[in-house]
Amino acid sequence: MFNNATECLAYHELPRPYTNSILWLTASKITVVLSGISTIMSFQLIYLHSSHFSTPTLQKYIIRILLMVPYYAILSTLAFWNLKYALYISIIRDVYEGFVVWNFLKLFLEYLGPTDSTRMYILSSKTPHMMPPPFCVLKFNPASMLFLSRCKFGVLQFVLVRLFTSITSLFLEYFKLLCHGNVSPQFGHVYMQTLNSLSMGMAMFSLVAYYFATRHDISKSSPVSQFMSIKFVIFLQFVLSLVVSFLVSKAIIKETDDYTIQQFTECLQNFITILNMAIASIWHQKCFSIQPFINVDDYFDFQKAIHKVFDLSDLWLDVKLSWNYLSGNLDFSYLDNDSTDLLLSSENNESIEFPISTEYEQEQMLVSDSQELQVLDTTQ
Repeated sequence: MFNNATECLAYHELPRPYTNSILWLTASKITVVLSGISTIMSFQLIYLHSSHFSTPTLQKYIIRILLMVPYYAILSTLAFWNLKYALYISIIRDVYEGFVVWNFLKLFLEYLGPTDSTRMYILSSKTPHMMPPPFCVLKFNPASMLFLSRCKFGVLQFVLVRLFTSITSLFLEYFKLLCHGNVSPQFGHVYMQTLNSLSMGMAMFSLVAYYFATRHDISKSSPVSQFMSIKFVIFLQFVLSLVVSFLVSKAIIKETDDYTIQQFTECLQNFITILNMAIASIWHQKCFSIQPFINVDDYFDFQKAIHKVFDLSDLWLDVKLSWNYLSGNLDFSYLDNDSTDLLLSSENNESIEFPISTEYEQEQMLVSDSQELQVLDTTQ
């Protein structure tokens, strides 16, 4: 399927002395300043959330989202300054993209309720919704007992697809079969880009469907600004890669005495990414403010915050539930027993009123993610 490297211009172009150009020298100083500012601002906000870790069920997702800015800013700066390995760095960097979208959905799920039984109870009274333009011909039913599972799977698949395409792209680039920026079907880039595009489209559709179904219920959490900040960061990155690939394919971006096409596109993409992260770091100060989490009984527990943030058992739990959903073996035994009986006896995805076990939900909020995994293993 893939052609050999001799037909990809990027693989036999001789590197140009781009570091001698005035454009690169000026841009390189700007990248360091912007990257430094965005990283400091983001880590300051992360430190505040870790210091006032009063609501772990929300703040662990917020911190993971905030980590995207320094992660992207630092790696993009490294890629800008070292074009020899820029593509490898960029591929590794973009793995985090899917993880951020998944954490954003998890944050919105927590805004709606602490457990799935609570969320399903709230959604059971919803009526079918139409998607916003340009998907206004599509309808979804929030009251369906599978609505949450579909939303979770729709976003989670992007995490896994992004990881798969990134690993595959690294191998293809190593064997000179990727030809980044080239949309020819003879090379691997167009297939990786297409797969990423379809996967991201499905993830954004799922995220938007959930948001429109619950926007009134979670309005007190000011989700609009948070939702737009994620769409801004993720969508702009996605559009940028498509635009650059298009400009290269139409020979609008051309080589100069200082740059090859590959060098120029890598510099351009990384520079805009750094600028994007600087804007996001300012935006996050407002939409992920520490103020709602500060209270008089607050205490410093930085170690607990770090443990919760980097404990990925919640991701593994969603992977297992999504696998059950795909295989048709999804049950709701991780909910309280009363809700389970109603769910399993439901037909035709009709609205259901789910009784909520307050004692059960309080227990679930105290159970660690690893314990939840053990419960799931026991029920299967």
